[in-house]
Amino acid sequence: MPTAESTARRALGALLAAAATLLAACGDDEAVRRDATGALAAPAEMLLTKLRFGDCVGNLRTAFYNDDGGHNGVPLVRAVPCSYLHDGEVLQIKRITEKSYPGTQIVDGEASLGRLELRKRLDRARIRSQDLRRRREFELLTFRPDDNRWDFENQRDIFYLALFAKPRRGQLDTR
Repeated sequence: MPTAESTARRALGALLAAAATLLAACGDDEAVRRDATGALAAPAEMLLTKLRFGDCVGNLRTAFYNDDGGHNGVPLVRAVPCSYLHDGEVLQIKRITEKSYPGTQIVDGEASLGRLELRKRLDRARIRSQDLRRRREFELLTFRPDDNRWDFENQRDIFYLALFAKPRRGQLDTR
């Protein structure tokens, strides 16, 4: 027969297990498994700002356009190995090197320059593939820091992501 003391111990144990799970999920890539090349080895929930170049995302469309999915405006995404079906991929990450937030105009200007650089690479990839349909295969999303994320999230990077029209497997060849 359970006693008050054993019930309290079980409740405390359950609370500690839940807290440990929460901390592991919120930690910096602690729950993320990567192979020797740095590619994701298993699906993982993470903030978009924790993604790396070449990472694929299984729920980018819903996470990016869902206002209540993340922390401080940063979407919570499901990163997956690129061999899984996915609707997004990190094509480029560009660091802003200013010490303090440079302002929206500078950040937007840096984002535009990064899009131009990426567009040249994407155009070369399209020429190599000889597949003109690829021009409508995805849209390019840009996720950039604002003054709040700069100060409170330490976000200094601009993320350039492909949002695919249809889920796919594999990575884009953007060399």
